Amino acid sequence: MKKLFTLFFGLYGFVAVAQNLPVSFKNSKTSVDVSIGGKPFTSYFFPGQDVLKKAVLFPLISAKGTTITRGYPMAPRAGERVDHPHHVGMWLNYEDVNGFDYWNNSTNIVASLQNHKMGTIVHSSIVKQDAKSGTLVVSAEWIDNDGKGQKVLQEKTTYVFSGTAD
Repeated sequence: MKKLFTLFFGLYGFVAVAQNLPVSFKNSKTSVDVSIGGKPFTSYFFPGQDVLKKAVLFPLISAKGTTITRGYPMAPRAGERVDHPHHVGMWLNYEDVNGFDYWNNSTNIVASLQNHKMGTIVHSSIVKQDAKSGTLVVSAEWIDNDGKGQKVLQEKTTYVFSGTAD
C-alpha cells in the first residue's frame, strides 16, 4: 500500500507592515542549505546511513541568529548532553509502521531494543526546489530490517520556508 506523508514547515513573522524575505537554497552532496533574507536558517541534511539514519533539518537558527537545536551528535557543544543520538535537528518519524520502529533509527540502540524490529528511512531525492515560493520537496523510502529488507512506503515531504521583516 502506498502511503504519503506531507510535512509543512514554515517560519512566519507577524508584523504590522511586513515584507517577504527572499528564500535561497544552496545544494551540496549531503545537504540543501536554506537561507531566509540572506541569513542561514537550516539545512536539509541527508549525509547517508553510515553517518545518520534519517534526513533532518539541522541546525535550526532563529532570525536573531540563535541556534535552537542541540549540536549532538553532529556538532557537539560543551556542556551538552550526549544521549539519544537519533534526536538530531527537526524530523518526523513514527515508532510503529507495519510493525517496524522508525523512531529509534540509530546506530546506538540500547540493549533492551536489540530484538526490536527496526526500520530505517533513506533519503531518495530532491524532487523540487523553488526559491520564489520557498518550497523544497524531497523523497524518502521507509525500509524494514534496518535497510536490508523491503520498502514499506515511499514518502514525499514538502517543506515551505518563509520569513518577513518590518
